[in-house]
Amino acid sequence: MSQPTNWPGQPQPDPQQPVFPPAGAPQPAPGQPYGTQPGGAPYGASPMAARPSINLSKVSIFDWLVMGGGLLALIFSCFSYYTVNILGYSALSKSAWHGFFGWFGALLVFLAALAVAAKVFAKINQPLLPLITLALAGLGLIMVFISLFVWPTMSFTFMGDTETIGASDFGNSSGMASPGRGGGFWICFVFTIVAVAGAVMTYLNEQKKAKPQPVYGGFGAPAAQGFGQPQPGFAQPQQPQFPQQAPVVPPADQVPPVVPPVA
Repeated sequence: MSQPTNWPGQPQPDPQQPVFPPAGAPQPAPGQPYGTQPGGAPYGASPMAARPSINLSKVSIFDWLVMGGGLLALIFSCFSYYTVNILGYSALSKSAWHGFFGWFGALLVFLAALAVAAKVFAKINQPLLPLITLALAGLGLIMVFISLFVWPTMSFTFMGDTETIGASDFGNSSGMASPGRGGGFWICFVFTIVAVAGAVMTYLNEQKKAKPQPVYGGFGAPAAQGFGQPQPGFAQPQQPQFPQQAPVVPPADQVPPVVPPVA
């Protein structure tokens, strides 16, 4: 019968003293205090309660390219994107959010950056995540490239008058007005290309990791075993067993006489 441990006057364990793991428990990693599990949680608590640490030094440079390129592309889409050049001077400008292809392309690249951020910071490792990131970034680049040639219909205020200018209006201006692209468009275009390049390299690296590596040596065995050695997982051939027969001794009357040698 076990004795109670909470009688008055009985010494209680000091909470300041370190708690050693029970017998048979896995030992903590070097530098980790006793009384905690390898996951970082104290003994008796679930290891899932400890949040995984984020080591930024192990984040791939290609992931940084996607995240940085997508964020900066979204930021610079709010600057001078579409411009109207009057007599050769950029007089009017609008952001990418006044034309469908401009804002939609910047948004798609930013979503690709969010997908990579979910993998890096939230530890979401889905097999299709690199492919989704590449598809979002690639489609965003196509949208931004189309916005270079498609001019949306926008309203501008010039000298107190508000006018709606479309692509057909530039042909009726006798060359006085022409469409253009501002610095925001070109910076957004460059960062979109950077994000796509990072997404492509990340996808290729994941495909290379998933591809099975060739095994050299014995058939289906590691290279250290070589040929002619027993391979694990394969049944060894059985040698045929023959019944042992007793030696045949001839009868005594049929044994030839032993002739002594002649000296």
